[in-house]
Amino acid sequence: PTRELAVQIYEEARKFSYRSRVRP
Repeated sequence: PTRELAVQIYEEARKFSYRSRVRP
């Protein structure tokens, strides 16, 4: 399931980006 893996990575990246954005 390449699509599922990509979705998981995308979600994780989004969470990481959100955390990084929250921290100035």
